Amino acid sequence: MSDTSNRADYVTDGKLGIDLTATYPSMSAGSTSVSPYKQGDRVSGNNNSTYVFARAQSDITQFQLVGFSAYADSTLSSDAARAPVLACAPISITLALAGAAFGPDAMLGIAQVSIASSFSGWIALSGSALRCNALAGTNPRAALFCSTTGGSVTSTTASSGYIAGLTLNNSATSASAPWCYANYPKIVLAQTSST
Repeated sequence: MSDTSNRADYVTDGKLGIDLTATYPSMSAGSTSVSPYKQGDRVSGNNNSTYVFARAQSDITQFQLVGFSAYADSTLSSDAARAPVLACAPISITLALAGAAFGPDAMLGIAQVSIASSFSGWIALSGSALRCNALAGTNPRAALFCSTTGGSVTSTTASSGYIAGLTLNNSATSASAPWCYANYPKIVLAQTSST
């Protein structure tokens, strides 16, 4: 078995003290302290990685593909405090449809750690040594699509939810989280013919 411990990402852009595996409770999760980072903050790391700090709208498990949107925290008292923040949730075909929570052209990322609902953490937007949940039988280096299983990709062609900018390096012989390469993945609309 090969040693993959050197694949863990760490910050390389000079921003000190950032732990890409740490999560932070929000005010709505009962925290009385303010997070040291703002939703939307970005950092660069090794392995050609970029991470963004975002709040989980629902529980996110390690290696899930997530979609981003701006949500307000309605539990906070003042209107200014409820200003929309960058938040994310596991993506599925249903959430990728036009008019849905994320819809076409949604920015995507891959959680490399689990983040509880209403907590914030770092989500990978790019990187050459990431892992992403995939359904059994998902082929390496094939076009990827959102699946009906939230946070997991598939190479089975779907009518919507095509994901550009994400490539699996290994096949998923069982439902697993193979290594992947991400380059700011996003959902794109299917090509349509013009007459």
